[in-house]
Amino acid sequence: MSTQQSQLPPRRMLVLDDDSVVAGIVALLAEASGFETRIATNRADFLEHFARWQPTHVSLDLMLPDGDGIEIIRALPESAQSTLFIIVSSISSKVLGSARLVAQERGFRVAGSFSKPLDFAAFSELLRQDVEGRSNLIGACAGAVSAPMSEEVLAAAVSNGQIVMHYQPKVELQTGAVIGVEALVRWQHPQLGLLYPDFLIPQFERNNAIHALTPLIIGKALDWLSTSPWGRKLTVAINLSGRDLEVEALADHIGEACARRAISPKRVILELTETSATSDSRLALETLTRLRIKGFGLALDDFGTGYSSIVQLARLPFSALKVDRSFVQNLEHSPESRKIVKSIIGLGHSLGLDVVAEGAETLAAARWLRHFKADSAQGYLMAKAMAEPELHEWLEHWRPADFASTLSAGRRAPDSGRGQRALLSVLHESD
Repeated sequence: MSTQQSQLPPRRMLVLDDDSVVAGIVALLAEASGFETRIATNRADFLEHFARWQPTHVSLDLMLPDGDGIEIIRALPESAQSTLFIIVSSISSKVLGSARLVAQERGFRVAGSFSKPLDFAAFSELLRQDVEGRSNLIGACAGAVSAPMSEEVLAAAVSNGQIVMHYQPKVELQTGAVIGVEALVRWQHPQLGLLYPDFLIPQFERNNAIHALTPLIIGKALDWLSTSPWGRKLTVAINLSGRDLEVEALADHIGEACARRAISPKRVILELTETSATSDSRLALETLTRLRIKGFGLALDDFGTGYSSIVQLARLPFSALKVDRSFVQNLEHSPESRKIVKSIIGLGHSLGLDVVAEGAETLAAARWLRHFKADSAQGYLMAKAMAEPELHEWLEHWRPADFASTLSAGRRAPDSGRGQRALLSVLHESD
């Protein structure tokens, strides 16, 4: 068991479903993955259990005899934002997707959504990923770090070697070749274990400590790129905070960091979310334009989730866009998501941008992305984010031709986690 898992509270899943049989099966699946469970079959019981038991996870049915899931989301306290939600309903996939957005707009974390009849294998796989710490939304950790940390604690994290980097490969979908990695920061906290960007970045932004953290992140990522035998062949993507764009000399600092290591800026891609890019519109435009003049790549992250993403593409000099994982993860089951992803990829290419898809977790999703001509993808189908030694081992064993041939074969995607893991073991085994 990892340090993080051992120090966080037990995983507790509260299951809400008006069908007691379905609720019982969901609870059994959760228990098999190590969860404590409770069941509610109506709105009143659910809210009572939620208040008293404080679950880390919720399986939420949208259609109930005494209300609906949206009413429940409205009734939940702000503290529920540390809970991870899974939405389950027999309602249409389009409405299911809208309900997911409602929850996310209110600040709730949604790991997935499923239509009834429930795909038990897919549901179990989602739980397994969470137990292994592979979910990008680690709800059990959120409450532990929601309180602001002191400047002294943050400074110690930077100076005492608690900041570490993990790297997730980016794979070209047509050839299977690894073309780069995304550098993802982690905080190896002495009490809380391994903390992720969703939680550590806001902590550093609150105290202006982000201006000490970002140069450290950039330095570590560039060190790997310049010294690793694998890094010399790849690009690296580095995430910037909106607060970083407040530094007028940011472009100079990053350019100098590359020059000291003899790294071409063309091998470095800087990623920003829509919110980051609009933190100070004038200064952001100046800084991002200077970075592009110097030869750095710029990617608009989480594309499609904000109201002004297209506006940002038109006014800021991006060279790539990244399709948000919420659309990619629904490709297999949602016609609406397929239309949206196809349109985003087409838009990106029409503007001369590289298009990267995040959250490719199933063979079916990767095949859709390849069919829609996305340039590359990241996701657990290929690899999770890894520390350097694990990444180097993965790169040594990755077989691009086999992966490309599997995507183009047109075989039906495995319908269970076991089948998918068997496939990946073949792709990753050494020659």
